[in-house]
Amino acid sequence: MNIKKNSNPKKQHYISDFYLKYFADTNSKIHIYDREKNEYRYQLTEKVAKIDNYYTLYKANGEKDFTVDNIIGDLETQAKPIFERILKRKLINKESKKILAQFISLFKNRTPEFEKFLEDFDDKANRELEWRMPEIKDGRKPLEILFGYSGNTRETTMYVMLRMLEKMPYHLLNKDWSILLSNNEETFITSDNPFILIPNETHINSRYGYGIETPGVIKCISLSSKHCLTIWDEGTIFRYGEIGGKNIEEINCNIAINCNRFLFCNNKATLEKIVVMTGINEYQKGPRVV
Repeated sequence: MNIKKNSNPKKQHYISDFYLKYFADTNSKIHIYDREKNEYRYQLTEKVAKIDNYYTLYKANGEKDFTVDNIIGDLETQAKPIFERILKRKLINKESKKILAQFISLFKNRTPEFEKFLEDFDDKANRELEWRMPEIKDGRKPLEILFGYSGNTRETTMYVMLRMLEKMPYHLLNKDWSILLSNNEETFITSDNPFILIPNETHINSRYGYGIETPGVIKCISLSSKHCLTIWDEGTIFRYGEIGGKNIEEINCNIAINCNRFLFCNNKATLEKIVVMTGINEYQKGPRVV
């Protein structure tokens, strides 16, 4: 990857600004539901999903290191024209599909939701190892054992994120891709955890859980208020199709249930409807690993 230096901003988007703009209204603003505060807001996309120095590392001398932010910025630059092709219902080549798979993978691993998942995993696995295999720990945490990296929580998260960026796209590429277009006035929502897995009842009830490679699990991300990408089981198909009504509602409900804190949409009425349907205003998200 040819990495270009960005302007190294203090406030860094953990959900890409250009991506959020595809869910904005004609005023370039986006409707937000804040699960933590149980309130609705209406803001410019540039003000949303930002955290001070979220991808900034610090060298031994205290100097800021913007390498991770530059990697993300470079991938965003490559992904944006691919989004534009898809919104015009054009086919994309293998290289574009690879870039989009990388971009989607980042959405799974670059957010506060992923950081909380790693914290929960480390805590759960730590207790399991102490009980079952204390001899392999040697004072190390599970993430250190798995990835061979020892650092503070934020450094570890970014290290794991970049390691997974090398591997995860290949689990998405050799599968059937369907771009679903809304065939009516209904819109797709997105969230601060936009790439989700949609299991069926068998997966939900399985003691072994499910993941990206589990047969029958749908990989899903809204690409705009009118477009949604679904990735299925192994194959090479890339196609466009139409969807509406209850099917859009079902996708939106899955997105809402999987959000960390924020939902985003180009109209408030849709957000209010999905919040009520899922009841996410009545509880906070629990442990990511149980």
